[in-house]
Amino acid sequence: METRQLAELGAEPEPAVAVVGCAVSQEEIGLFGSATTSFSLSPDIGIAVDVTHATDAPGISKQENGDHALGSGPVIGRGSTLNHIVADLLRDAAEAEGIDHTLEASGRYTGTDADSIQISKGGIAAGLVSIPLRYMHSSVEMVDLADVEATIKLLTAFAAATATPIHILHLIGLILVMGMGVDYGIFVWDSAGDVEETEATMQSLLLSALTTIFVFGVMGLSSHPVLHAIGRTTALGIALAFVLAPASLVLVGRRPVPRSP
Repeated sequence: METRQLAELGAEPEPAVAVVGCAVSQEEIGLFGSATTSFSLSPDIGIAVDVTHATDAPGISKQENGDHALGSGPVIGRGSTLNHIVADLLRDAAEAEGIDHTLEASGRYTGTDADSIQISKGGIAAGLVSIPLRYMHSSVEMVDLADVEATIKLLTAFAAATATPIHILHLIGLILVMGMGVDYGIFVWDSAGDVEETEATMQSLLLSALTTIFVFGVMGLSSHPVLHAIGRTTALGIALAFVLAPASLVLVGRRPVPRSP
């Protein structure tokens, strides 16, 4: 299922991360199955998939539980035991794929396998995705199959997004910034005592930098993780280089000489 969904999203058949799905036991009596499984696998991220009360059923308070009717899509958990970055990534994946979803807050613990995942070993970044369910803990439990499919789509989109080696992309952006920053630093250093340097050269350099920052800044607004990572890192780096290069001259006691009128 995961491979088929990834292929439909246009990802590689085998993502750059290992995706493991486990059906664990003993959740109701102490979260024991998820504790031993997460300890054995030691994943970087653990997502508990559970159910939550559908709030369009009699006796379920929207004020207490939020608004999670049947057909409203997966419910993304947020709370003290859940990793906020994972929650944000899940929400970003849902919004990027146009998946209807809602949020559910937990003040202390969630009562799901996420609680044991997050304290396994040295701590695992835990997330929670729930499916709205009517008549929980009864013989007539009911879900909307569209919510189940949407949950699968959300988890697949999340896996595809986290499979992108963001750290490599940031490194590419930093290398671009390093080259541009070094060139600019050398230019400022060489022109610091050159009163014959023309204003046109400085204006051209500034225009080039602003254009580059704008282009990469727009790229950084993209919802695509590759474009977002490279664009954001490069734009911020170039902007920082223009601040640090003149400042470095001040630190070493070499200030740019004012230009001749």
